[in-house]
Amino acid sequence: MGWPDAYVRTRFYSEEKLKKLPLLHLPEAEKISAAQTAIRTNPIYLGSITPRTPPLIPAHHAAEFTFGRCAAYAEALSEVSGFEPVALLATRFHAAYGGAKSALGDYVHSFVMHPDGRAEDAWGITTIHEIAVRFGVAEFKVSASDHKIVVNNLTQNSPEQYVEAFDLAKSLLFTHRAQTNINP
Repeated sequence: MGWPDAYVRTRFYSEEKLKKLPLLHLPEAEKISAAQTAIRTNPIYLGSITPRTPPLIPAHHAAEFTFGRCAAYAEALSEVSGFEPVALLATRFHAAYGGAKSALGDYVHSFVMHPDGRAEDAWGITTIHEIAVRFGVAEFKVSASDHKIVVNNLTQNSPEQYVEAFDLAKSLLFTHRAQTNINP
């Protein structure tokens, strides 16, 4: 299933990397301040954004591990926490995302399951439903075996990139879980 025509791929950069990019226009403090004010004073927009929960890894890393490197993050989080990594499989997408149905389930994302039923990924601890909504998924299944298949494919097809992502995730987890007193 492809993304809807209106979908815009967003890139995520750290502030350090952004300063080094060859930008056509440099950021202007006044415009940044005006944008922050516009965002803070728009309750409808703010209400549509799911708040992140601890542990809060830097946002550019959270985005990186949400849109493309989630399986490595889930594996690292599983190793640090002992929680089971699983795959989110979409059986139906919301209409705005094409409304496609799949009898088998399309792989969407990986995360870990807490024993109390909560889910955790790079954006923090939340519900499976909230994670599904983030990806436009209306109906879903969760599968530990499908997550293992994804990890196996990644480790065979791009082992260096997988190890790099896993090591970065583990480093971030040790740093940020310790800061928020979340026990591994």
